[in-house]
Amino acid sequence: MTGRRVLALLFLLYFATRLVGLARLPMFLDESWHLSWSMWIAEGLEWEVPWQYGKGLSVFANALLFPWAAPQYLAAGRGVTVLFGALTLAGVFKTASALFDRETASVAALFQIFCPYALFYDRLVLTDPVQSAFATLALWLSVRVAQHGRTRDVLGLVVALALSVFAKALGLLAFLLPALAWLLIGGARKDRLRPIALAYAGGIGIVGYPLFRFFSETSTVRAAIDKSEAGPLGRALDNAPLAWEWISSYWTLPLLTLAGLALVAALLKRERPALFLGGAILLPLGAFLAISTLWFPRYLVFLTPPLAILAAHGLVAAARRLSLSGTLRAAAVGIALVPAARFDSALWTAPEQAPFAAVERFQFVNGWPSGYGVRDTLAFFRDEVSRSKGGVRVVLHSGSRRTLTFALSVAFRYEGWLVVEDLRLDDPATPGTLLGWARERPTFVVVPMPHKGQRPGLGAWSPGARLVLETRKPDGTLCDQIYALCPGGCP
Repeated sequence: MTGRRVLALLFLLYFATRLVGLARLPMFLDESWHLSWSMWIAEGLEWEVPWQYGKGLSVFANALLFPWAAPQYLAAGRGVTVLFGALTLAGVFKTASALFDRETASVAALFQIFCPYALFYDRLVLTDPVQSAFATLALWLSVRVAQHGRTRDVLGLVVALALSVFAKALGLLAFLLPALAWLLIGGARKDRLRPIALAYAGGIGIVGYPLFRFFSETSTVRAAIDKSEAGPLGRALDNAPLAWEWISSYWTLPLLTLAGLALVAALLKRERPALFLGGAILLPLGAFLAISTLWFPRYLVFLTPPLAILAAHGLVAAARRLSLSGTLRAAAVGIALVPAARFDSALWTAPEQAPFAAVERFQFVNGWPSGYGVRDTLAFFRDEVSRSKGGVRVVLHSGSRRTLTFALSVAFRYEGWLVVEDLRLDDPATPGTLLGWARERPTFVVVPMPHKGQRPGLGAWSPGARLVLETRKPDGTLCDQIYALCPGGCP
């Protein structure tokens, strides 16, 4: 089969895996946050706000969707991430081809397609998979520059490095790759020093000032690294079990084992391409372990492409040493992907049943940031407004978590018949305010999951109110309580 046909089949498989059940997982907090930014930017507002959080490129790309894609805001936003993920797949194939051969590249692409780490995040409205796309292109172009030193590769590397940072500030770690490639790839290091230096000069020249503004004006980085006095070694020891929980579930043990064996073999044989990939994984991972006190699995998404290539190299090299036939090699790939396929199947059909690590299950399934329960609340209000010509007013208890606030602001952004108010239910003026609003139009009070303490129940604020719906997380945890206000008394 020709190279083009192999690539075509790989991309067909990629898009099939990414688009099946794309919106099955409810929108979680950060997705609604990012989509809200995009909607503001589409109106010419808040252009500078995403970069205050070290995020940018994909937020602006999603802004191109609105308002025309508003009815399908979640699928549309996730679809943009899927398109960026296709660049990641191309980068994996190109890097593996440049370092090894087409067979390794094809296996690496399959590992990238089915690895749960990549599959899950390629289908979310987040900046991390977009940053991973350009970091992977930087991985490939770093190899190209180290091997050949061509001007066009240098220019491409400058662009990839800059876009990795502009997608998310932690893309700064991609700047490790050119130096690592210069040290380990190719033999003419003196000849390649000038193109590598030019790539660094161009990349730093583009991102230097934006990064200075980000680090000097934001508290985001300080919040992530300033909460521990244990020192780098102490933080690494604390973080290592947590990181292992994440990567062992998302990367799966077969892929980790293959990559680990390939790295050990590379150390024994001084095999530079594999050592380069090992460095591209372990150096950023070590940095996170040593400095992080508040971090999440999505920060490591960009390490999946080099791991997929390293694992593929381990499998193909072992198959060649054992002189396995093509059929047996294909079977070995299938066996390596069995745990991934089980995880992926859940992501496609019932994400709440996927074997997430604890922090991911909290964020995406049962905790307050998840969209489970919130999705049912949105459906309730969509049904209510369809039956009310004068619109509906939704009052949110301001002492609650903000997941529903962001979700409502995205879901009903362009529909003027839903009015959202923020009110403290323990304020003495609240009963009178609610009574006045309820006389104007159908009014509902929603008490989401509390930020601190207990959620307020029916009390002084609620004469003439009745509980009409309680939504819940998959584990049964109460999510939102929805009360209807009835000025003349509820039936």
